[in-house]
Amino acid sequence: MAIALVQEKTNSQSTSETATTIDVVLDATATAGNLLITACSTDKDAVSWTPPSGFTIMDPYNGISVSLAMAWKVAAGGEQTITWTSSIEEHNAWVGEYSGLTSTPFDVKAAANSAETDVAAQTSGTTGTTAQNDELAVAAFAVDSASIGGTTGYSNGFTEKAAVTDINSGNSVLWVATKVLTATGTVETTLTITGGGSDQMAGQVATFKADTGGPPETASVLLKSGIRAGAVGAGGLRVVTA
Repeated sequence: MAIALVQEKTNSQSTSETATTIDVVLDATATAGNLLITACSTDKDAVSWTPPSGFTIMDPYNGISVSLAMAWKVAAGGEQTITWTSSIEEHNAWVGEYSGLTSTPFDVKAAANSAETDVAAQTSGTTGTTAQNDELAVAAFAVDSASIGGTTGYSNGFTEKAAVTDINSGNSVLWVATKVLTATGTVETTLTITGGGSDQMAGQVATFKADTGGPPETASVLLKSGIRAGAVGAGGLRVVTA
């Protein structure tokens, strides 16, 4: 089954926002068994994160100037409002729903940050080796204060999926980029911003295993192929040609 983006949505808050939560409301309820993955950033130190209900958080970064967290879950079905909570205000968030993943999709992850150094390029960190050829890689990047502007580019074949803009400046503060993997190996991407300034940044990446199995053979499927079922032997369904 091929990996496919079913839907995605973003939300952003202004610097005057005082709420310590942010909701991302999907256009439709999630389908049971699909992967839900989300990223959230805050301006300054988030101190602590509470991921959306039922989600598993991955390596949250709480920096003096910028904070970033990612989380995922296998949808139970019916999820639509995805809520992040931190200890401060001014959040930016993205949620994506993907089909074509296994029931235990998470594989490997990595994270990196520039601490308090101003940069115009930020790595996601490099994961360990992936478990299988076919996987979905999702990277998220956050920057302090939306002050650097410019155009974005990603290394190693990643494609930008979302750029969440700051309500006040109009510049992006949270980016999400993805890649469908076709071979095992380590995973990394670097976000480079051209034509802007520099600021503190953080990045994360995680990979999720595709469902590579096909539907089981049944008597009805075999019969449609001109085969009729025979007796059941020790090795399972024994068939003979029609």
